[in-house]
Amino acid sequence: MLLERMMRAGDADNALEQGWFLRELRERFGLSGEELSKRFGRTPSWVSRRLSLVAELPESVHAHVRAGAIGAHAAMKYLVPLARANRADGERLADAVAPLGLTTRQMAIVHAAWLGANAEGRALIVKDPGLVVRAHEEARRAKARPATPAEQMLSDLGALGGIAARVHQRTRRGEVRGLLAPEREEIRHAFSQARREVERLIKRLGKELDDARPEHANRDPATA
Repeated sequence: MLLERMMRAGDADNALEQGWFLRELRERFGLSGEELSKRFGRTPSWVSRRLSLVAELPESVHAHVRAGAIGAHAAMKYLVPLARANRADGERLADAVAPLGLTTRQMAIVHAAWLGANAEGRALIVKDPGLVVRAHEEARRAKARPATPAEQMLSDLGALGGIAARVHQRTRRGEVRGLLAPEREEIRHAFSQARREVERLIKRLGKELDDARPEHANRDPATA
């Protein structure tokens, strides 16, 4: 009864103990994963993850989980698949991240970087996994930071140039010649509008850039 209560109420913090109990029940009484899940009111996936935590992780990783250096949930989700594919890699990465006390989210970042890296990149991750987390957080903060007016203008001009280049390539391929008369007229109208806007931009932006030269730095923009 005590075991059943623990298995029903337990969370990821004692997942390793749950895995040991589940393995004991499976091996001693021959209970299947489905039978265990029904007995303790859990899903077959819940049972499978805890059994894999015990069966597939090296003892050195168990030690990190028991010590609280690596969360059981992070170990189940990221280190078990890694150890399943390459046991030595699982141990290396676990030993590298254990001193950092990473959260599950941070462990996900390191795991994703590991999967996308070559042998040299993985060696760097093992050397300093914290650098991966810091770089990711910095990139996230930079992305969340509102773009400056200069960054917004550069982005818009880059998009404008890209669109112009794409339309130019279409004309070079002769796509205009294959249009029907109504389509050609519609494109002619759209082109006239676009040209007016671009000409206005060229005139205005050119003037603004000229006025922003050092020799004009003391001029009042409102008088321009």
